[in-house]
Amino acid sequence: MYVPSTSGITDQDFVRVKGTVYGKFEGENAFGADLSLPVVDAESVTKVSGLEGASPAISTVTGKPSRTAGLTIHPWKIEWAEDETRVFLKVENQLGHDFSVYGHSARLVIDGEQFNATFSSADYPEIRAISWTALERVA
Repeated sequence: MYVPSTSGITDQDFVRVKGTVYGKFEGENAFGADLSLPVVDAESVTKVSGLEGASPAISTVTGKPSRTAGLTIHPWKIEWAEDETRVFLKVENQLGHDFSVYGHSARLVIDGEQFNATFSSADYPEIRAISWTALERVA
């Protein structure tokens, strides 16, 4: 995609393009892999967040809070898309001392089957501290 340098869009950004497909580019990338890409006459190109640019959810469910040993996990939404699963949750700490939550070690268990977290190049929000006694996780 050619974008003028004055647009503020970089090669790491997610964009939404509205336009007309009018052809196909065929060639090779720098590693010799064959490429077949649509050629689009763009009417508009808008920078969006990783969540806005994510694959659409095929199914969405909400969960119930679960409390164990002074920690409460609030899964407010789980989205299944064709190519990924997104989990939005909040973790509250009523223990009275610090604890840590790491997205890379997260597990999703459905009917006894465990799914491990994988890395995504999407610009999804990471764990951020709210206070010493509560952390919020959006993944």
